[in-house]
Amino acid sequence: LPRDHRLRDRKRVPLDALRDERFVAGRRGSSCHAFVRALCERRGFEPQIAFETDDMAFTGALVDAGVGVAIMPALLIASAAFTVR
Repeated sequence: LPRDHRLRDRKRVPLDALRDERFVAGRRGSSCHAFVRALCERRGFEPQIAFETDDMAFTGALVDAGVGVAIMPALLIASAAFTVR
């Protein structure tokens, strides 16, 4: 989540709470893109994918800039140079 996101202070954020958000996801056809779509569809919504990239550092930078939210591995977030949560 971007640093100024309304849900930023929660320890866990249910995916349902992000149904109206724009997402940053992997490029169409990638396993990351398919993973995000499948998770969201399982929760009953189609993600609004605002930007596609296969570069995880760039994904973090886009989220940090407020372009959208992303589903990322916790290990990557913990060791990243960006300030998303």
